[in-house]
Amino acid sequence: MNIVDFIDRNRLNKITIDLINLESENPDKSNVNTSNEVLTGQYIYDFFKNLDIEVEKQFSYEKRFNVIAKILSDDKNAKTLAFNGHIDVVPAGDLSK
Repeated sequence: MNIVDFIDRNRLNKITIDLINLESENPDKSNVNTSNEVLTGQYIYDFFKNLDIEVEKQFSYEKRFNVIAKILSDDKNAKTLAFNGHIDVVPAGDLSK
């Protein structure tokens, strides 16, 4: 079996659509609390919480946080996977173009 065999493509598509539809622009670099990424962060946090995966919010600013999820193992030889990504996006620009 390959890991791809375990992927529910319909669920993956729904999660992707949900995330794309969330407003996550970070429009103002001069004010770190103007970002809209909180909706995306909350979605990701709730996703892990609903799966009973240990998850926490690590606040970097008043309205901005990292999501840290951990699946721990008692196996001392278990492999570690770290995924690091951005949850905010740059402004789309002039939408009339």
